[in-house]
Amino acid sequence: MAPGTPVQLPMSCTRPAVHQERVAPQKIEPQSVRVETSWSLPAPHAPEIILGGGFPALSQSAIITGMTECVLSWVKDFAPIVVSIAVIWVTLSFNSWQRRLAREQLRHQLYERRIAVYGAFRELLLALPEKDNDEIKALFFGKLRIARSEVPFLFEDDPKLQAYLEQLCKRVTEEVINNIFFTDGIKQQPVIMHDPKVAQDFATRANQLALAKLKIPEDHLARLPEEFAPFLRLTDLSKR
Repeated sequence: MAPGTPVQLPMSCTRPAVHQERVAPQKIEPQSVRVETSWSLPAPHAPEIILGGGFPALSQSAIITGMTECVLSWVKDFAPIVVSIAVIWVTLSFNSWQRRLAREQLRHQLYERRIAVYGAFRELLLALPEKDNDEIKALFFGKLRIARSEVPFLFEDDPKLQAYLEQLCKRVTEEVINNIFFTDGIKQQPVIMHDPKVAQDFATRANQLALAKLKIPEDHLARLPEEFAPFLRLTDLSKR
């Protein structure tokens, strides 16, 4: 075959023509999807909850255990401090109670001593018209003398009462005690009674003594409780 001559291929070797058919798109009708869900009772144990990110959350029992451990740790750390504060509080309360009790005891002791002074003066007033001269002197120079010496200390905040008791003692001394000593002295020397002047003086002093034994209790038995009343009221004991 000469160069440049076209080559004839057989029909069987030629590429057949491809005929493509166009397929019309099918329309898909939407179908409803029914999702069935079923509910069941929770399990006896707390379910494990999955948090966002895939990390599991703590269960209820784990939370309670953690809180308990936290509380126990807190108690262990702060228990000594709490105990120390409680001990200090109890000690201060006990000391305060002791001081209050001591003050109450002092008040009661003061009341007893004051009422003893009142009793001594009242006993003297009652003894003047009833007792003999020796008993009156024993009471005046015994119990009343002790009570009189305590007046400035037990009633230092009431000068009026001190002055009243001093006036009472002065009157008893002048009108009773001095006359008792005078008449008793004359009785021990009956010879001098023959002297008219001595006899007159004896009669005068004896009358003064008898009158004083009646008049002094009459003037002071009602007034004495009034003077002591501010110090002998049980309701005011805590104030004095």
